[in-house]
Amino acid sequence: MNTLTRPYRWFGLEIHGRRYAIDFNCINTVFYQPGDHDQADRAVVEKGPFLGIRGLMVHEGSPVFLLPPSRLFASATGPLDAAEHDGGGATADAPASWVVIFNGDSISSVGIRAERASGPFRMQPEMAEAEAFTKKEIQHLDQWWTVVRLRPNVMEDLQGEGNE
Repeated sequence: MNTLTRPYRWFGLEIHGRRYAIDFNCINTVFYQPGDHDQADRAVVEKGPFLGIRGLMVHEGSPVFLLPPSRLFASATGPLDAAEHDGGGATADAPASWVVIFNGDSISSVGIRAERASGPFRMQPEMAEAEAFTKKEIQHLDQWWTVVRLRPNVMEDLQGEGNE
């Protein structure tokens, strides 16, 4: 199959009642981890070179930094607003039991917890691939998903005193 004509594939994340669609090629690992993990993820690492990290886990021997949507994603209009996208939290009815780890370097990765993970799914045929990231939202199964991409240099932004 010619990769230039293959339809674009998305991966869906539902976090704090919001739906996000990201390029499926960014995904490294997805797994379901039910249980009492919320307490550990709420702990913020405040000392050392990493500031404002909500959680840290080890997956296959490598550290994975679990970040909120505003630290991890950008939309077509720029970085996500923390007040709008990081609020809420998993409820007792919808715990954030899915862990999504994104492609990173060989030493460490970044990831996020989600209430639901779905995909991959294909972009609707009437939208050209070139338009995919200029759109703010795409539709899949009668639901609208905010199109996001990984922020550039996420790992570098975690280090030092310049964190916001």
